[in-house]
Amino acid sequence: MEVVDAQQSVVETSGLTKRYGDVLAVDDVALTVPRGSVLGLLGPNGAGKTTIIGMLLGLIRPTSGRMSLFGIDVDGSVRSALRRIGATMETPAFYPFLSGRDNLSFFQGLGGYVDPDEVNRLLTLVRLESRGDSRFSRERKQ
Repeated sequence: MEVVDAQQSVVETSGLTKRYGDVLAVDDVALTVPRGSVLGLLGPNGAGKTTIIGMLLGLIRPTSGRMSLFGIDVDGSVRSALRRIGATMETPAFYPFLSGRDNLSFFQGLGGYVDPDEVNRLLTLVRLESRGDSRFSRERKQ
């Protein structure tokens, strides 16, 4: 296991941004969490708290910006950092602001991995491969 310098930040972001089409979910977030610190994200529903955590966990791809975990720049993969991270994200449920594909990837990530091929297989299994990139909805369309 790599040793983290006592002065090193365990989380750093700059310019972290996430857009869902025309919706700006996270806008230019810069934060630093020093080793040994505790950070709480507070805000109303829809403020982007879950999206920020999802991006840090590699479950949601940022639109722009940069992140580092344990002093290592994250460029699309946080797999090595996930072995050192524990996270609980709200009550398990599908998130309506994410697509079916992103929801499945999110829940895979809770198990410590994300496998796009497995997500595609599951979407095909339930005959939703053509709707995988559509946002989740509880309403049935007639």
